[in-house]
Amino acid sequence: MQTSVNFVVFCALFSSVTCGSGYYWRDWNGTIPSDAYVVANDSKGPVYFAQAYLYNTGLFVGNIKKQQFSIPLNPTTGNGPVKYSSVLKIFCASPDTLMWFPSNTTVTPKLERFVQPVLGGITNSNKTVYVGRFTTNGLTYVGSIHTDYYLYYTKQTGDGGYVNKYEILIHELGSNC
Repeated sequence: MQTSVNFVVFCALFSSVTCGSGYYWRDWNGTIPSDAYVVANDSKGPVYFAQAYLYNTGLFVGNIKKQQFSIPLNPTTGNGPVKYSSVLKIFCASPDTLMWFPSNTTVTPKLERFVQPVLGGITNSNKTVYVGRFTTNGLTYVGSIHTDYYLYYTKQTGDGGYVNKYEILIHELGSNC
């Protein structure tokens, strides 16, 4: 198990990871690729997310926009401090292979036994990070679900936060990824 987790991290940092179920991380160059996964269309338009590497912390996810070359992340279990990363990969997928499932801090640990959440990253202490989203005031935020099962997110203003009710991104049932 440890070897496979390390391999995924290595691939995520140095190449595009492709999954048999149709999702992968593509190097970010500031342009939204045609196969970028649209998380939602909120009051500001399409919402995308990227995976970002934070030195000595791990791989986490957050919102990204066209021509944005660094993203703010909330990699801690709390309100911050928010950190910025410019080592980015945008999430690309065939939308019919994934689904958003309503969840919370109580349901997610049980959910893991029955479905396969999308791996958004990993901490330097080898803890899994999943992809989650929530919407408030007409805006959709993508963030990292840590092992305490809260969703940690960052607003474009750089403010960090966390919520206990969210949607978790999972593979379509029957996927072999």
